[in-house]
Amino acid sequence: MTLPVATHCNSCGTPVGSASGRCPRCGASLGALPELQSVSQLAPSLRVRRAATQAQAKKRVVAIVAMVLVAATIVTVLLVVRPGGSPAPASASVAPSPPPPAPTKDVEVKHQASPTDSFPSAKTRALKWHKEAALLEVHAQPVKGGFVDLTGDGFMEFVFGQPRGGQLPGEATENKQYVVRMDASGTHGNERSGGGVRVAGEPGCAFFDAWTKAVASGVGKTDVLRVDYGYAAPLKRSVWTFGALAPEGATPGPKTRLDGFDCAIIVR
Repeated sequence: MTLPVATHCNSCGTPVGSASGRCPRCGASLGALPELQSVSQLAPSLRVRRAATQAQAKKRVVAIVAMVLVAATIVTVLLVVRPGGSPAPASASVAPSPPPPAPTKDVEVKHQASPTDSFPSAKTRALKWHKEAALLEVHAQPVKGGFVDLTGDGFMEFVFGQPRGGQLPGEATENKQYVVRMDASGTHGNERSGGGVRVAGEPGCAFFDAWTKAVASGVGKTDVLRVDYGYAAPLKRSVWTFGALAPEGATPGPKTRLDGFDCAIIVR
């Protein structure tokens, strides 16, 4: 709404009702009066109210956005961390870790045992006894068809010692020995005193290969044998020794010896 603005004579200042014609007091022409721009008195207040309204609207928008963000954060925390429980798994598709492998048996088949197959298990036990345990001797009986029968009175013994020097064959050892015995009742380990036995080292010639070479050299394929492995000082090497299993007290028969490294027959 626009209100009328009072008009005055430019000559004498007398109020007049129109900007045209002459002043009734002094007779001056009113047409020369400047045209005044009529401005609504309400315009400034409307601009102020409009600016205030816009500011309040912005504040409300900011407040609503902040409330939404806070609510979303609270929901996320409640979903990820359960009260009194552990954090939820990051992904349900993660596969569980596989179970540890089953421990290897000392002897897989009692009536078909092999010193070569059972040696790693015996060595593991010996290394728990002493971190530098070295193989001194192997004894096995009865050997039938290239295997040791542990179902009756049969046994395999692995004798370990503590070398005074290195692990090479022929090295001297301390007086303490550790014996791992495998028989029908299971596997047993015990410490004993024993001196003068030298390091034999792990054989490069496997047990079955040694038996095969012994049979090729004349040992009966069906003979029941006693087999020993150890360091032979006169030969300065480690050897496999095959002989017929004789009753206790009987005179032992001839023996066949093979190089423990390459299975070569030793004729002397």
